[in-house]
Amino acid sequence: MSELLFEAETHTYWHAGKRVPGVTAVLEQLQHLQGVPWEVLKAAQVFGTHVHMACDLYNRGELDEEALDPHLMPYLEGYKRFLGETGFTVTASEQRLFNRKLLYAGTADLFGTWKGTTWVVDLKSGVVPSTVGAQLAAYQNAAAEKPRRRLCVQLSPGDYRLFEQKDPGDFSLFLSALNCYRHNLKHNPGKFDHADQSRRFENTAA
Repeated sequence: MSELLFEAETHTYWHAGKRVPGVTAVLEQLQHLQGVPWEVLKAAQVFGTHVHMACDLYNRGELDEEALDPHLMPYLEGYKRFLGETGFTVTASEQRLFNRKLLYAGTADLFGTWKGTTWVVDLKSGVVPSTVGAQLAAYQNAAAEKPRRRLCVQLSPGDYRLFEQKDPGDFSLFLSALNCYRHNLKHNPGKFDHADQSRRFENTAA
């Protein structure tokens, strides 16, 4: 995993000096087909990233709650309620993943144990998209130790809702989207890929 690098500015993944598709970028094209404007998606992603960062720091015992943006605090309270009421045990947080066979990468919000089994979890701070099952299936199949079940936790101010993902076709959907992503990126990269294609990320990290 030391060869996998993540460039936060463009939210891109690199392996051995070459860019590889990220799970959320692959699935964004399906959300576009549902008529969600790019600008709306990006605004939601930025806020969601901040919520995820707060939850991750909380999991690590490193969060300064007094300094937290007041807009984020209600979502953190919803996350705390989820952990307290369910008894979910977090075993990994904001985990970088790389599928060496299919050459895609991603970052899973949570891995953990609950109800006597293992889970991969995605946190959502807004509307739960129809692609969340495919997103979790991609993480599940990239994990070194594959979790048995998949869960989306929708956070709201002071509360949460749980959506277990059970569709056996979710990973097939992701693979179809991955093939389309690579095709579109190859034939029309400037229009399809919203990251700056002229950027080059030097593989200098250890």
